[in-house]
Amino acid sequence: MNLNGDLFPLGLLWFTNFFMVIIAILVWRQQPWKTLIGNTDLQHRFLAACLVLTLVWLVNIDLSLGVAIHFLGITTITLMFGWALALVIAFVAQLGFLILGIDQLDSFALNLLLSGVLPIWVTWRWHRFVESFHSNNPFIFIMGTGFVGCLLGCLAVSGVGVCLLLLGGQFEFGRETWEYVAFLPLFIIPEAVINGMFISGFSILHPHWMITFDDERFFKAPPANEMILDEQALPESMDIDKQETSSDREEDKDPDAAYRPPASWHKADDNKKHEDE
Repeated sequence: MNLNGDLFPLGLLWFTNFFMVIIAILVWRQQPWKTLIGNTDLQHRFLAACLVLTLVWLVNIDLSLGVAIHFLGITTITLMFGWALALVIAFVAQLGFLILGIDQLDSFALNLLLSGVLPIWVTWRWHRFVESFHSNNPFIFIMGTGFVGCLLGCLAVSGVGVCLLLLGGQFEFGRETWEYVAFLPLFIIPEAVINGMFISGFSILHPHWMITFDDERFFKAPPANEMILDEQALPESMDIDKQETSSDREEDKDPDAAYRPPASWHKADDNKKHEDE
């Protein structure tokens, strides 16, 4: 979501600029560029992510009311690079908006907070919450973190965006505006599905691209002592050698014993003959 600065009072815009300074200090303390130095593959993925995210944000729907709606794609970026590099990528994409004249300088921090910082924070906190369960099922990561995390991030952006427009007091909500708000689920659900598809593909085909995906934990082989073929681990009820019957021993002595009727049948015939006599 991209908002026009003319819809908000100057005090709110200055507050977002002050808040962005705090975010920049936090990113500076993390020093994410150190992970880029000396890692050519990561540099290529970082530059590709900056370009792709900028292009994705450029494909938007302008409501002709100072509000533009676009796909975020932030969940995939956050899970691939971590929150610090994801913030840098979002900054580059929003800077592209400013250079192309789509965004304004006074609303730059506001839109970066709304389209970048907020969904990144929601995605990262949800990821940490899911990881606290220490699940070894990759489906939990793909659907629980990827799909649900993206869904929560989009809902947070939509809700905060509408609340900012209400608090700003300079945006006139008409019937047409609320009709556009009613169509937000048509953007949110496909956004979550697309992010889930990319996260599942990267996690399976290129797990080393996902900084939050531990392929050794999710795809590890079971320990040898847990294999069912281990004779020491077999219970006595499943051990065929210990369940040998008397008829099996007779077959070992006489191979034709299996094709003969049991001796009880002969005794029954003899008793029947005696009764007839």
